[in-house]
Amino acid sequence: MSPSASVGSTAAIVPGMDFAGHDGRTPELMPRSAADDAHVANHEASHCLSGLVLFGVDSLGGSTIVASETAGGSTWGKRHSAELGSTEDDVSSDLCDQLRAVMPADFEPKSDASEIYAHCFCRVTDLLAGSAGEKLLCADAPWLAKSDLTQAERIASIVCTSAEAIELFLGFCRAEAENLVAKHRVSIQAVAAALIRHRTMTGDQIVAVVADSVAREAMIAEQKRRIDWKRTEASARAFLAAAQP
Repeated sequence: MSPSASVGSTAAIVPGMDFAGHDGRTPELMPRSAADDAHVANHEASHCLSGLVLFGVDSLGGSTIVASETAGGSTWGKRHSAELGSTEDDVSSDLCDQLRAVMPADFEPKSDASEIYAHCFCRVTDLLAGSAGEKLLCADAPWLAKSDLTQAERIASIVCTSAEAIELFLGFCRAEAENLVAKHRVSIQAVAAALIRHRTMTGDQIVAVVADSVAREAMIAEQKRRIDWKRTEASARAFLAAAQP
């Protein structure tokens, strides 16, 4: 299997490797509406931010909202190719079966596989962040990201021992993904806007957009703090003046 921009890769679920993801939807073969563009851009921008937050600022390879034959958009890590068009899921069920088979059994220390547990949490959260971003930022319901969900279920099966546990694990990661995109909403919106303008961006370009967004947020917060402080000083002066005999 050649590395591609499809959801996850056979390397991506191994601790220390980076992430990749795509929306897994039927691609648009005709020009999209502005609303559809917003769905894809918010989805991929959310994958970008979740990847940066969970895997570090050096992990992002790039993102595109240009449709391929298999996806409406893609986001990939630096260890993955930006080439689109793969019809194979990178996180294969066979690989997940192999990893599940070597996980600690009952009465064996689970701490020996703590890095696998942590990485599965990060990968599943990353995979679910795209739909979480759509839910937060788009006017209508998120589109079905079938591939993201399929990969998330496969990865969860490595560390979960029942269907019920997998569903609860996905719920936990979904809640974390929703909190992550809410916390970084402004940066996601900035990346989504940039993707709509440029269609395809490198990881470095996306990181620059995020850095600018964070700096602007900090400046706005500082301006608000100064305005609030001036109001506090004015209120204190008014209080002292009123208290004078």
